[in-house]
Amino acid sequence: MDKAAKFKLAGCDYVILAREEYERLARLARVAEAPSLPAPDAEGNYPAVEYLRASIARDIVRERA
Repeated sequence: MDKAAKFKLAGCDYVILAREEYERLARLARVAEAPSLPAPDAEGNYPAVEYLRASIARDIVRERA
């Protein structure tokens, strides 16, 4: 099932989405913008300060959603 209505206006293509679909896509986009967590070292340990900073930043991005 197509969740969007498509139309052309002044030579540009547009799409109308249901509000819930728009919100879902917007949440996914915000999560994609969140900083990535640092990779663990060879022993499986994460760098604490970098991990904490990234984790806090991700929480802020999520709360603003």
